[in-house]
Amino acid sequence: MNPGFETGSLPPWTSSNWFVQGADVNSGSYAAEDNGNYNVAQTFDPIDVGSINPVTMYSKQPSRTAFQAVDFLYADNSYDEFLVAPGARWTFINTTGNLRASGQLNAIGIWGYSSTGNDITRIDDVVIDTNVIPTELSSWGRVKALYH
Repeated sequence: MNPGFETGSLPPWTSSNWFVQGADVNSGSYAAEDNGNYNVAQTFDPIDVGSINPVTMYSKQPSRTAFQAVDFLYADNSYDEFLVAPGARWTFINTTGNLRASGQLNAIGIWGYSSTGNDITRIDDVVIDTNVIPTELSSWGRVKALYH
């Protein structure tokens, strides 16, 4: 939810250091920004990794380029962390190949970096695309919602 930060605020993403800005975006009106090695994360209902199509984002480090960590957190409380290398311009990053062969993904975390000062990282258009229809959008989900 809120993959491009187009609500103008961070939620449902959580972080104590990332914020939404509108001065330098990949698309739309907003993107998220961090200055330092801090995490922004989003938790969601578990998704079977076999149902996930691409996991992609755009990232940019305009001041100096460095590696950036991405965490995939799974329903069994385990996680995998891997590095990506955005550039000084908006860089398309496809992280799908870092998913496990099986399991249920239930959160993603994206990190900035820290070096010697002006360590800005921006992200936009973070997408975890699935071929699963959420229960509330399915026919049965609509009927069930009438009784709650």
